[in-house]
Amino acid sequence: MLTKDYRDVLKQTTIPILFISGELPPLFPTQLTDYYVQTAKHAKSFLAKGSGHLPYAESPDETNLVLLDFLQENGNS
Repeated sequence: MLTKDYRDVLKQTTIPILFISGELPPLFPTQLTDYYVQTAKHAKSFLAKGSGHLPYAESPDETNLVLLDFLQENGNS
């Protein structure tokens, strides 16, 4: 069981972060992902439409394009 609050760590993180999740049903509530993106300095999120728990397998083409774009944008970080 997680007993430590790591939100302050997220606020201090400066590395690029990409949160990838599916919408059917979301493993993490959209509000939680939105909070992470607003809290971390260099964070983005991608919600795979029509995907469930495994957007990498259920929407691989779309997910891979988003991941490649993110890596290209942050390749020098």
